[in-house]
Amino acid sequence: RSSEWSVTGLELISQHVVFGTRQGLINMLPSGGRISVTIAKLNRRISGILYQDQTVWIATQGQGIYRISRWSVQHYTKSTGLPDNFIYKIASDEKGDIWFSCDQGLYRMFGSIQSPTYISQKVPDPLVNDFCIRGAGIWFITQQGQIGMRPLAGTGADSTTVQFTSPGQLNSILKLDHQIMLGTQRGLFILDAKFSIRDSLSVGTPVYCLQHDLEGNIIYG
Repeated sequence: RSSEWSVTGLELISQHVVFGTRQGLINMLPSGGRISVTIAKLNRRISGILYQDQTVWIATQGQGIYRISRWSVQHYTKSTGLPDNFIYKIASDEKGDIWFSCDQGLYRMFGSIQSPTYISQKVPDPLVNDFCIRGAGIWFITQQGQIGMRPLAGTGADSTTVQFTSPGQLNSILKLDHQIMLGTQRGLFILDAKFSIRDSLSVGTPVYCLQHDLEGNIIYG
């Protein structure tokens, strides 16, 4: 539990919880521990953390994307070809391709580490606050209050979306086997496959990010 910061990004790395904050801190909470340790500090809000193949990706709102491995640090910004420096979410699919959302829309990133290619992915509203890749689909939420799903493959023309009438802004989404977790400014909501509310938790408390561990436990901040 952390009450000192607004937690805005979560990832599990070797059973440790690594989280980023609105204040630009990256902290690690050791497995079974109760006190986190600051491992890095940036000047911008941390909007997402991704661990893939012994590499950590850090998405920020204002400084683009960092890629940190044992051998190098890459910094992707608008000046190096990134579509935008304000990144809202970063994730990877089963092929290892990196996906991210920004003010310019939803993008897939692939190719060389030094000079990657960015391909725009069609969604009904380009301002995607958060998304979750599960199997062959992407579940997403937008700044206009839409929640939807589109296939990973194809053009995205066959997306399914609904206007969600939740109390407060939509902040985060997590797709599980038989339900959808939705974090908003007013709390955490549990939806069914048709995007209807089944239950609510932490009503009145903003939920900015969602994650789950290998045992299926939900972690949110």
